[in-house]
Amino acid sequence: MSDQKSEPVVLKLRPAAKVTVTVATTDGKPIDGATVELRGVDHQTAPSQNGEAVFTSVVPGGYQVAAWADGLAHSHQWLQVGAGETSIKLVLSRGAVASGRVVDHAGKPVAGARVTFHGASDWSQQADA
Repeated sequence: MSDQKSEPVVLKLRPAAKVTVTVATTDGKPIDGATVELRGVDHQTAPSQNGEAVFTSVVPGGYQVAAWADGLAHSHQWLQVGAGETSIKLVLSRGAVASGRVVDHAGKPVAGARVTFHGASDWSQQADA
């Protein structure tokens, strides 16, 4: 046990950034109730209201913004957040049904396999369960 004391720790706070995410269909109609996520230095989730999700306490840094709603495909976009306010728009389009079987090298079904989508033509596409 030591009885030595350190200098006080000084924390300097600065205002957090604000991010507004607009979520719309391909014909420009706002989507109410979409799930919107900021994925990065900080991780936050919010529903869209009147086509917007607003995050008011965001740590500046790099984020992937993701949004989805029932019957619509997920949309992802990269965003750099600095001080102040940042806005971004994500367009959601109708999804497509995909089905299949996961098999091993011998063609036998693999129970409990986890399947994720990876965009083959976009090297920056992130997997989404």
